[in-house]
Amino acid sequence: MNTDAAIVFGATGGIGAALINRLLQHASYRTVIGFSRRPCSSLCDRLGYYTFDPQQPDQAALRASIDRHGVTPRTVIVATGGLDGDGMFPEKNLGRVTAQSLLASFNLNAILPLMLVKACLPVLKPDANILVLSAKVGSIDDNRYGGWYGYRMSKSALNMGMKTLAIELARRKHHPNLLLVHPGTTRTEMSSPYLHSDTYFAEPDKTADRLLELANSELAQKHGQFVHWDGSTIRW
Repeated sequence: MNTDAAIVFGATGGIGAALINRLLQHASYRTVIGFSRRPCSSLCDRLGYYTFDPQQPDQAALRASIDRHGVTPRTVIVATGGLDGDGMFPEKNLGRVTAQSLLASFNLNAILPLMLVKACLPVLKPDANILVLSAKVGSIDDNRYGGWYGYRMSKSALNMGMKTLAIELARRKHHPNLLLVHPGTTRTEMSSPYLHSDTYFAEPDKTADRLLELANSELAQKHGQFVHWDGSTIRW
């Protein structure tokens, strides 16, 4: 069985698409499986694209799509998430907060990633590396500017959910390594409206390179932690 495989959730987003391209250039990954809310055609026999419903991802269908390739993936990167659109928007103050926008943020940024990891866990290598993209704005300790209620709260909830899962996984004799990663400010369709002239940002390809370097490094000692793309720890 071919075990050199990677999964990318959020494969048509700015970072996700860059990850797919970089993985296909990486000699050690013979199979790349991309999942996205939007349909996309596969242009390479090493690549499989599949769609999922972000409101209610079908666990059995996700696993069946992976099984179709006859692989046991060793790398999973969850690059889903959003700040605005689909009922969400960056609230600058409490007056703009609505229950509907908060629920939309929590569903996309906190609940969905946990369900995606849940779906693929049974088909991974025991020592697989799972990177879940979070954001530094989800750090309660680092919150100095306020605003963005839904995005901040949902990323904090994501961190708690994945930290809880990491504790559960650590009880197994052999378990995947799970990391929450702040990828750094990256110029994507989501972030571009909020980038100012003095904002430091990376292009998606650079961010993808950094994430893959992290994914292929020794992660066991970082299991369950919240880190920058360079592996340095972020306070919860």
